[in-house]
Amino acid sequence: MPSGADARFSESPTRSAAVAAVGWLLSLIAVATGLADRAYAAIAPPLPWRTGPAGWAVFVYLAAFAGAWLAVTAGAAALLRLRRDLSLVRAGVLLVTSSTIVALQVLMPYRWLFAWVACTLAMSAATAYLAPLLGQPRPRPIAWLLAWGWTSAGLWLAQVVVHPYFAGQPTFIPRAVLVTTPWVAVGIVVARRMRLEPPHRSPRWTPDLLP
Repeated sequence: MPSGADARFSESPTRSAAVAAVGWLLSLIAVATGLADRAYAAIAPPLPWRTGPAGWAVFVYLAAFAGAWLAVTAGAAALLRLRRDLSLVRAGVLLVTSSTIVALQVLMPYRWLFAWVACTLAMSAATAYLAPLLGQPRPRPIAWLLAWGWTSAGLWLAQVVVHPYFAGQPTFIPRAVLVTTPWVAVGIVVARRMRLEPPHRSPRWTPDLLP
């Protein structure tokens, strides 16, 4: 029996894909209608000059984003009779990765992606090594390295697609996940066709909307 975050996908890939699609579509609507930007503008304090966004406002915004995603996916999973506990874990990862990305963009505007790739390599290795302590099977090195490389490429693609104006702001995240979510989903399909472990069975430190 698979364990970890891929258990839901192994139980019912089609239903799980439907849950992910619901979250992705709602994010697309929020970005397309400007709701994602207006929500941040409503809580962000005015600053006399650009020194980066207020830390507390960024955290509140990203926590609300992760919380909204958790509510939507948990509700959809309940309707489709899928596991709901895994959504809580992914919401926490979404909040941590999103906050880290925005912080790196502010502190290292021209090299944030390199710093992110290095950080996630270390985190992926540590997570894989410590997996047995959490009651999970330790993924093969090739599995977590491929997952790390694939998700890193997805974030690079998001950087290319999303306008540079949003870099260093939390509103970058709702736009980035519109790219990273289908990218990671494609990686899962390709990995399964090649009979490799899908990214869900290895550490996945990336902002996406997959449960």
